[in-house]
Amino acid sequence: MFGPGLGFGNNGLLAPNPNVNSGLRPELAQRFAAAGVATNADQTVWLSDVCAATSGGTQISADLAALLRERWAALPDDLAAACALPMVPAGKVAWADVLECIWLGLMTTLRVVIWITVSTLVWTPIGVWIGLRPRVAQFVQPVAQFAAAFPANLLFPVAVVLISNFALPQNLFQAPLMVLGAQWYILFNVIAGTVAIPNDLKEAAMVHGLRGWAWWRKLIIPAIFPAFVTGGITASGGSWNASIVSEVVSWGTTTLTLTGLGAYIATWSTGEFNPHVGLGMLVMGLLVLGFNRLFWRRLYHLAETRFRLD
Repeated sequence: MFGPGLGFGNNGLLAPNPNVNSGLRPELAQRFAAAGVATNADQTVWLSDVCAATSGGTQISADLAALLRERWAALPDDLAAACALPMVPAGKVAWADVLECIWLGLMTTLRVVIWITVSTLVWTPIGVWIGLRPRVAQFVQPVAQFAAAFPANLLFPVAVVLISNFALPQNLFQAPLMVLGAQWYILFNVIAGTVAIPNDLKEAAMVHGLRGWAWWRKLIIPAIFPAFVTGGITASGGSWNASIVSEVVSWGTTTLTLTGLGAYIATWSTGEFNPHVGLGMLVMGLLVLGFNRLFWRRLYHLAETRFRLD
């Protein structure tokens, strides 16, 4: 991913070598090629190639000068200064990209945690209410399983239209898209856990007069906890997968982008596997692994040792 020098050169860290055609626009790549800049089949145009075509940013043709003013071309304001920095080879990542990826990963992690928590607070009481009514559960469970299998990204254009037309805050209206398909795992696992509560436990709770929070704390939460953990793990993994498509959504000429690791991977997905996508996937994998080890695994162990009904 880092090239021959592993991101080091000239007695120090090498600077990133950005793709100046960040939108992967074919027409922009053609304009770069017409100006004498090397382009690639996946429409990427590396800053180092622009520097090579302009003698380090000091000899800019009229065509390249027009590209410098192009809003879709991610060229630095001071091309000569940017070209003077030692850069990683074209298409490779720098250590600065690693730090950026980690920061973006933490942003996506925060979104996953927030919206899984919201989904838990919303769907757990609903799932318990349904699970305590077997006739309702028989109807709702297949519906929830179908909703979990439904491709949630088909609803993304609706979100784009609403957010763009009404200038809605993206973190409140776009970020929840990552749990749109995953939240159902919490619902039908909570329903299944509630249905499985033995009748003698329900009758014992009734005899002892458990009501309100005491009923939740002494009966419901311990009884459904293993099922909830299973649903939570599945929903969390689904949310991480969905972040790649939900942090960058578009419809027509409108594209909405959130700051996060999913957006980073989506932006660098040029149609071919490249080091930037590899870096994003590696960081995402490590974050998911760490989150599972530090949080979900402990809850799973708690469910196995303290809250088993068999």
